[in-house]
Amino acid sequence: MYRDFAAYRAVVAPPLNMSGDRLLISGAEALKDEQQIRQIIAQVEHFFAAEFKFSAEEENTTWQVTSLTGSSYSDCGAITALTVFIGPSCLLAPSVYAHEFFHHMQGVWGDRVGVGGPAWEGEGQATYWQALFDVSSGATEYRRWRSGWVQLATGDATPALDDPELVNADGSPEYWLGALAAEMLASIADRHAIRDWYGGMVAAYRETQDYEQAQQRGFYEAYGISMDEFYRRFAEWRADGFPQLPEAGSTP
Repeated sequence: MYRDFAAYRAVVAPPLNMSGDRLLISGAEALKDEQQIRQIIAQVEHFFAAEFKFSAEEENTTWQVTSLTGSSYSDCGAITALTVFIGPSCLLAPSVYAHEFFHHMQGVWGDRVGVGGPAWEGEGQATYWQALFDVSSGATEYRRWRSGWVQLATGDATPALDDPELVNADGSPEYWLGALAAEMLASIADRHAIRDWYGGMVAAYRETQDYEQAQQRGFYEAYGISMDEFYRRFAEWRADGFPQLPEAGSTP
């Protein structure tokens, strides 16, 4: 397939840009689409910088994008401590870049010590903000994302949001039920209050060394209600069929 070792190496392990480039691309298809990939990354980073004043450059966020199959991470997307990884099946899917970048921000906000919310928060907030990015870029309308979440969430087999087995249930409800939870939280406070929850969690964890207590205390400080009260309100909202909430899903 390749003429010589130098040609092969240029595809599977291209040299890093000496100017401080934070993007590593590998695979012939990814290299062919390099400019489009760079444009997607720039749009994602700009969106979250505008929303949260999060600087990917200051955080030294590194992107690893590959069209090579069989990666040790994922064929779609994943994160490590400092790297956002995009695999071949999601190579040109901007919303996936946004989803994984939000996970990266969660890691930074959690002080990279594992502090974070329950599974519905982790995947739900990333899914919610993935949708808001899609809306901001003109790719789709928020109602299209939301209608899909609601359709899945109204099924009788869907567990409650606070069910300990939520993350093990069929269909990964922590994503779409969690996205609706993120929408409700955005109506209770500001959609950016998720950052405050992390700040409160980190502060509480440093004091108590107790993850659950940190979650509960950080949540109350960010949203002004207990998590139990939120679960009660969410269950009522679900029973009503998830009617649209004021300002939910709005973009700048």
